[in-house]
Amino acid sequence: MRTFTGVRGVGAIRLAGLLLGTLAVSACCVGVSSATAGVIRTIPVGSGPYSVSSDGTHVWVTNAGEGTVSEIEASSGTVIRTIPVGSYPFGVSSDGTHVWVTSEGEEEEAISEIEASSGTVIRTIPQYHLYPFSVSSDGTHVWVTNLDGYTVSEIEASSGTVIRTIPVGRDPQSVSSDGTHVWVANQEEDTVGEIEASSGTVIRTIPVGEVPIAVTSDGTHVWVANYEEDTVSEIEASSGTVIRTIPVGENPRGISSDGTHVWVTNLTDDSVSEIEASSGKVIRTIPVGTYPIGVSSDGTDVWVGNHGEDTVSEIQVSGTECTGNDGTVRLTPGLTDTPKVQAMTLKGTLSGCVGEPFTEAAYTATLKTAGPVSCSVLTGAGEPATGTVKYKWTPTAKPSTGTLSLPLTETPGIAFSGEVTIGPYSPLTFTGAATESYTDGATCGQKVGKKAAKAVKKGTFSGSAVSF
Repeated sequence: MRTFTGVRGVGAIRLAGLLLGTLAVSACCVGVSSATAGVIRTIPVGSGPYSVSSDGTHVWVTNAGEGTVSEIEASSGTVIRTIPVGSYPFGVSSDGTHVWVTSEGEEEEAISEIEASSGTVIRTIPQYHLYPFSVSSDGTHVWVTNLDGYTVSEIEASSGTVIRTIPVGRDPQSVSSDGTHVWVANQEEDTVGEIEASSGTVIRTIPVGEVPIAVTSDGTHVWVANYEEDTVSEIEASSGTVIRTIPVGENPRGISSDGTHVWVTNLTDDSVSEIEASSGKVIRTIPVGTYPIGVSSDGTDVWVGNHGEDTVSEIQVSGTECTGNDGTVRLTPGLTDTPKVQAMTLKGTLSGCVGEPFTEAAYTATLKTAGPVSCSVLTGAGEPATGTVKYKWTPTAKPSTGTLSLPLTETPGIAFSGEVTIGPYSPLTFTGAATESYTDGATCGQKVGKKAAKAVKKGTFSGSAVSF
């Protein structure tokens, strides 16, 4: 068996031992749901899950500790097949029709081709004494890194023929093809090699961070996980220039871009960093299982192989949505024709929530208008009001706190937004629309007969869907 002799420093927590399944964290008692923020399912798979590839309808997971591939039905999260392949399968890549798997057991180094529709291994392509490791298929060609020899094999997908063996940098750990260019992370020399797919020529070698161990391309940008400096390098594909270096969690090990977000497994943090591709900002850090390595986003869900507990975590990309948002408002001291700063006390409920473990959230917020307001605010554009909020979750979890914004007005469909900043499910941001209606007394500011105008203090609000 090939070990990770090229991983320097901490040695990736002795990954060679992990791959042999010496971490005996049992998956026997892990259910198909999770109370972890962001994770909507935790799915038991085989021993030592390593790499993950999703084609949108199915998810393929190499089980390095038992020589198999688990096929998960994406819609249900059910393992529908366990497919025997070679010893110590590491890399996996699905192009929707075929699934390609690297195996590097002694004297049986090979690439297995699985027919996706049947789960049958239809071809085994020998890679003797090359130790094939990472694999990426673009539908026409399959690209495989060979840890011995410092090369990449190019395979014609239709025939399974190796048509080129391309010298690259030292210890090529990861490969990603976007159809026109192939990107290779060379971990022992801290570079990424760019191969022109049509010619098989290395046209650039790009310095990145320390110990680049995983790479993914979305066609316009290339993202590289730098294991020993806890960063991600963002490369502009057209120029080969590193345009950002983004801090993430401890020991980033796997990476996947869906074009909008980039997902990074942090091996020793047991977490996934979600990067907004347009800004390079880490917008969420999501707890997952033990020793997450492989990750694959299909644009709808993100799938994470937890090597230390023989599971796959499913994260929903689209985030949380609640279909209902209703409640009451109390104003202090109350609206009259005399402008005064108003305190708004909201008691509301978010209901019909999906995408997180919570299904409902009751909240209480205390807001203040930015300045003094009178009755005229109700028929105008509204006065911004912001403040703090406390959330109570269903199913029961510890309360969370954050901020909330709701303008004071009866204009329909005004912006409702806020953040969960402390406690369960943080950090989360949300936006929606709401309409307020105030019913306290007659028209605001007008007398009722000879009686003085009554201050408007009570109201209700009703909102459309809230998206997190």
